[in-house]
Amino acid sequence: MNSYQKKPNKFKERQARARAIVKVLKEMYPSPGSELRYKTKFQFVVAVILSAQATDKKVNEITPALFEKYKTACDFARLTEKELQDYI
Repeated sequence: MNSYQKKPNKFKERQARARAIVKVLKEMYPSPGSELRYKTKFQFVVAVILSAQATDKKVNEITPALFEKYKTACDFARLTEKELQDYI
C-alpha cells in the first residue's frame, strides 16, 4: 500500500498528504479555468452552485441579469425560491 492509499490518522499526516495532492494537481493543471462567467469570487460561488443544477451555458445566460439585481449575499438570502426559479 503506498502513502496515498494509507488512511492518515493524525493532523500533521493529513496536512502533509493534502499538500502532496495539491502539488500534484498544480502540476497536472497549471492554469485551471472555468467556462462560467463572473466578476467577483462571490459571483463565482453563486455560478458554481447554480451549475450543479443547470448547464454552464444556461448559468451564463441568466447570471448577468441576476448579478445586476442581486449583488450581495444578503440580496440572495432575501430571494425566494420562486424568484430564483423565474431567472432559470
